[in-house]
Amino acid sequence: MYPLASNKENLNDVYLLSTAIRSGNERALGYFLELAHMRYVLLFAITLLTLSSSAQSTVRLREGWRALVTDNDSLAIRCFWETYRDSRLRHDDRLQAEAALFLGMASYGSRPEKGMAYAVEALHLYEKTTTGHEARIGRGRCLQLMATIRERQGKSRQALQWSRQALALLERDTTGTKGLARLSIGRYFENQGQVDTAVVYYQRALADFRSSHQYAYLPGAYTRLALIQMNQNPDAAFSSLSTAWAIASKTHNRQAEVATLLALGKAETRHRDPQRGLQHLQTAYRLAQSLSDRQFELRALEGLAEWAAAQGHVEDALEWQRRVIQLKDSVFSAESERAVREMEVQFGLAEKERELALVSKEREVARLTNLLLGGALIVLLAGAAVGFVVLRKIRRKDRELLAIRTALVTAMEAEKALREHQYRADLEHRESQLSAITLQMQRKNEFAEELRASAGAGRTLSPTELQRMVNRHFSHGYDWEDFDTYFEGLNLHFYTRLRELYPGISQNDLKLCALIRLNLSTKEMAGILNISPDSVKTARYRLRRKLQLPGDENLTRFLLSL
Repeated sequence: MYPLASNKENLNDVYLLSTAIRSGNERALGYFLELAHMRYVLLFAITLLTLSSSAQSTVRLREGWRALVTDNDSLAIRCFWETYRDSRLRHDDRLQAEAALFLGMASYGSRPEKGMAYAVEALHLYEKTTTGHEARIGRGRCLQLMATIRERQGKSRQALQWSRQALALLERDTTGTKGLARLSIGRYFENQGQVDTAVVYYQRALADFRSSHQYAYLPGAYTRLALIQMNQNPDAAFSSLSTAWAIASKTHNRQAEVATLLALGKAETRHRDPQRGLQHLQTAYRLAQSLSDRQFELRALEGLAEWAAAQGHVEDALEWQRRVIQLKDSVFSAESERAVREMEVQFGLAEKERELALVSKEREVARLTNLLLGGALIVLLAGAAVGFVVLRKIRRKDRELLAIRTALVTAMEAEKALREHQYRADLEHRESQLSAITLQMQRKNEFAEELRASAGAGRTLSPTELQRMVNRHFSHGYDWEDFDTYFEGLNLHFYTRLRELYPGISQNDLKLCALIRLNLSTKEMAGILNISPDSVKTARYRLRRKLQLPGDENLTRFLLSL
């Protein structure tokens, strides 16, 4: 298994969460920020679907990583494959690169060539879709996985080259991969006998793990360093192993616990207490039996066999060696079974590849349909925008017309008020003229009456001559014509209505009706008509009969109502 598999859940969750955020959620978050501007409704809906799918993929990646840590390779491959497939369908290259990298980690133990293929694909995807720091980290992780596979295949020189390339790319790495690259390089120099150089790399790996807070990797680095220190400085070796055991116990990393106990057993047997070393080896064997990776149990049995041989316990050594052979046989059988399971899984993957091709075609059709729907939606939105603009223009014109109408009504009201004012002024003028004519007629008649009286009493002219003179000058026909003109101006169609209602009414009756409508007294009417008051009363009586008025009805009120 790839060394990253030694991570436990409490540290793996943090690592996987940060990886998922870098691979998917930043893109979803970028889309969501564009949605805040509300510019494209269709893009908003697609982004929500993408965000939901990315969240599901992140959950599957986490589930697969946990399965990989617990040696459940089939479940791990299935989870990583589903994420890989979905990311391809959504054209999410960054998430596809992450899924391919995890597929390589889960596959190379049983099928190194498959693990290498996934690692190379992830490397190309990182180079294609990412830039800057993210691209460097992604490429470095892929190169280190490729180096680990080559190291397992015995191609240590190529593994060294790739680890060095990964180390150059992982300057600001926070995943612990930089420390793993230093461990790989250190193991190469240790195998080459360059112990001092190996120690330098192990120490730098320890510093990298501390700075990136990847504490689950620390026991392995301390153990490698202690095995080198064991022959030169046993006290420093025991100190390193104690630190490794404390960290492994705290992080519940059982693989690291077994490796540390095996190193402690070897150190105690060589330099301190062989019995205590045996206890460590036996404890390591019991822990190794609970692990799914049988290599740790095999290493524990080999350690017990070496201890028994070193102590001269030949029978025990033979017994442990027999168990080693049995375990190797069972491991070979288990590997054969696992190979069969892997073949089944690969067959399932091939079927899913076929399904993926079909689904890709369906998704392409759906994508084209979405584009058409999006285009139609954009056209509808554009039409709505045009309609909104036209409606605004119409409303603006309506407001302008309303303002013009309001101004027109205001002008008409002002003109009406002016006409009423002029009408009232004209009416007042006509009333004043009518009053003046009425008063003039009254005074003229009074003057004529006095003149008659004087003429009747004089001696110079005979009464007949004086009477003839007065009658000649006392002609008020023109005065009545002026009176009728002003009266009709103030009382439109008054005479006409009376003639229509009472065809037999005379001209003198019309004059009397006009004077009564002016609300003059009997004496005033007698002066104007040049008759006596009694004659006015007699004329009024006759007028009532012609108008056929009841005795209780007022003549003046009746004439005012016409």
